[in-house]
Amino acid sequence: MPPVSKLSSREIDALSIEWKLLVLEDLPFCTEENKKKTKSISNYWRVIFYLKDIGDNKYPVIEKVVKFALSIAEANASVERLFSQLFHIITKDRNKLETHTVKGLLITNSYLQANGTCTNLKIDETMMYHIKASHSKYCERNLERKDYRREDSLEKKIARRS
Repeated sequence: MPPVSKLSSREIDALSIEWKLLVLEDLPFCTEENKKKTKSISNYWRVIFYLKDIGDNKYPVIEKVVKFALSIAEANASVERLFSQLFHIITKDRNKLETHTVKGLLITNSYLQANGTCTNLKIDETMMYHIKASHSKYCERNLERKDYRREDSLEKKIARRS
């Protein structure tokens, strides 16, 4: 476990006791019929986490360890998947993309993967609003660049004359 969630020696001792008690516990899903229903590991542990003993969690240290263990694979997989997608979008040539542009490309990519095509895309008013807003931002940026270039060229002409 990482240093942030390190268990104290007292918690380690409590963990071994909790595991032994959990093995002896008569869990509500231990019948053959319920075992078939409880296929998901998260459902299995959720039932154990909801067991109470005088209002408190019956197995608090087990809960801490299991939640940490279950979070590792899931967190790493989605992050690695995202980095893989970003490496395809951001290259040496395209390294100045803004965050909202990258986010839009990722959303577009996931949409195309889910639907396979965009030929039967339904256009609604919110989509048109965002398209018009992005077009106006694009036009504004181009005007700013042109104004900057004009000012820059005027300054160069003035510098040459003097």
